[in-house]
Amino acid sequence: MSLWGWKEIWVSIGFYLMTEKGLKVLESVIHTLGSDEIEYVVGAADDSVASDSRDEISALCRQYDIAYFDRKDAFQPTAEYHFAVSWRWMIHGAAGLIVLHDSLLPKYRGFAPLQPR
Repeated sequence: MSLWGWKEIWVSIGFYLMTEKGLKVLESVIHTLGSDEIEYVVGAADDSVASDSRDEISALCRQYDIAYFDRKDAFQPTAEYHFAVSWRWMIHGAAGLIVLHDSLLPKYRGFAPLQPR
């Protein structure tokens, strides 16, 4: 089934995911739409958060045969659309990027994504 359901339009999606929020988004997409249109997932380890969920995200990718990359891997984004959830680093070259932020902006903006770490 295509992502759009009513019409055979196939898109490729890339995800930049961290924490339990990122894991839950990936689980929801897989269980609602399937994994066929997910081209890859980029994850990361982050010692500054209580649980980065990297191991759980990569295990879910293995289970559904989705390519998984660490943010430090030599990687070039190729998907048509990208979603970032709980992501704290700059994303270069990702076309069609949608960043999901679940707090009031700008007061609770979290990390400073425009300042390199």
